[in-house]
Amino acid sequence: MDGTATTGGSSWRSELRGLLRLALPVIAVQLGTRAMNTVDVVMIGHWSEDAMAAASVGNAWMWFVTMFGIGLLMGTDPLFSQAVGARDDAAISRTMQRGLVLAGVLVVPAMVCIWQVDVVLGWTEQPPNVAAGATEYARIVSLGTLPVLVAQLSRVALQAHSRMRSMVIALVLANVFNAFANWVLIFGNLGAPALGLEGSAWATTVSRWFVAVLILGGSWGVLGRHVMSFRVRELRERALRLDPLRRLLWLGLPIAIMVSLELGVFAATTLTIGKLGAVAVAGHQVALDLASITFMVPMGLGFAGAVRVGNAVGRDDMTAARRSAWVALGLTAVIMLASAALFLGLPDLLAGLYTPKLEVVAAAAALLPVAGIFQVADGLQTVASGVLRGIGILRAPMVINIIGFWVVAFPFGLYLCFERDLGALGMWWGLLTGLVAVAIMLLVVARVKFAQNHARISVE
Repeated sequence: MDGTATTGGSSWRSELRGLLRLALPVIAVQLGTRAMNTVDVVMIGHWSEDAMAAASVGNAWMWFVTMFGIGLLMGTDPLFSQAVGARDDAAISRTMQRGLVLAGVLVVPAMVCIWQVDVVLGWTEQPPNVAAGATEYARIVSLGTLPVLVAQLSRVALQAHSRMRSMVIALVLANVFNAFANWVLIFGNLGAPALGLEGSAWATTVSRWFVAVLILGGSWGVLGRHVMSFRVRELRERALRLDPLRRLLWLGLPIAIMVSLELGVFAATTLTIGKLGAVAVAGHQVALDLASITFMVPMGLGFAGAVRVGNAVGRDDMTAARRSAWVALGLTAVIMLASAALFLGLPDLLAGLYTPKLEVVAAAAALLPVAGIFQVADGLQTVASGVLRGIGILRAPMVINIIGFWVVAFPFGLYLCFERDLGALGMWWGLLTGLVAVAIMLLVVARVKFAQNHARISVE
């Protein structure tokens, strides 16, 4: 009995160490990616609150469109992780090549949609000064859509191999470059013209190309053989066959819908709050950016949990898959409770890091306690979706997101915002309600699905 207990305890401790070894660099990558957006918000916030509001609204639409493409590419996630677990190099190569083909195909419709931002802003009745700036900003940053898609595909492939070092280094260098480019182009340093919002958009676009080149160059030792592992006459058979590409799209579609709906509810919230004025939306953006920074931790744990679960499924070891899932969820709960305490205890200090404008600080500080509470549910639902993705359960999270975010969260937020006159705070209470509903439903699904056995999935 003692030997069994020791072995079991050791297995759980070993899984925690393995999860952390993968999760920490994945979290570093997520934080590095987020830091580029944070630097943009902070630096443009020191230019003007109208520019900050315009960047917030423009980014909301740009990421809503781009995340649909990223979600489609995330259909490669269980394929990569399970193929790595099964040591199936041929399947890894096919998945990498098909992912690059999809990225190239998706970039054109994504850019076309982003350019229609003025139509969307007209529908949502944004203030004219904010709408004009947001349109200019979104159209410029749309030129960085392709490197974003390629970088995200590379991330999925590298984390499946547990080889994230090159991506961490690339993002550190890219953040330094992005901050420097913002400093030069926003404020007109080193003899450059002071371009304000336009300068921030160009700095962001160039930085996205810069980081994509760094990632591909730094990871070529891991991914290069999978990108180039074909003769030219085999390209059609491996990467361009329509049936596997169609199945890959079908696999990624629920993820694309889910992440777009989740991001979409935050984008719709931003557009709704935008109707309340520049100060309200700037305060919302500060609170949302702070919540997004801490959200990178459970997002990283969700990606790492998906890989650990997928690797175990590829090895045909469901016991290890279950252990990976519950360790990831338990660790997320502990970390996000600590994060919630920080938001509840220091809202004014945290908001003051973003802007010297007292009215914006006050608007953000009013929202941060609610953000602190919903972070726990947000973290758990993200990791639950990740571990379910590892075993190939993709449609249930999509349906749950539709219910939680668009049936519960957004309508309830609108009611509190306008009918109960709670303004931005009402929208955030709506988000909290929806996130709690999503987290509870996903945890129930995870409990049921991980009680069953699952085989490796394929698009062949």
